[in-house]
Amino acid sequence: RSLSEAMSVEKIAAIKAKRLAKKRTTIKSNDYSDTLGVVNSDLRAILDYDVDMTKDIISRERQWRT
Repeated sequence: RSLSEAMSVEKIAAIKAKRLAKKRTTIKSNDYSDTLGVVNSDLRAILDYDVDMTKDIISRERQWRT
C-alpha cells in the first residue's frame, strides 16, 4: 500500500506542515560552536588577546644576566 492509499491528501499535507513548522523552531547545531556556545571566531579573538597579553607581560619581565 502506498502512502496516498493509506492516508488522505489533507492528512499528508498536515503532517508535512507540522514537520516544517517543527524544523523552523528547532535550534540548528553548527560546526562553528562548541558545547559552551562560543563561536569559532570569538574563540580566535579570545586567544589572540591572550597571546598579546602574554607577550606584553613577558616583554616587561626583568632580564637577568646569565
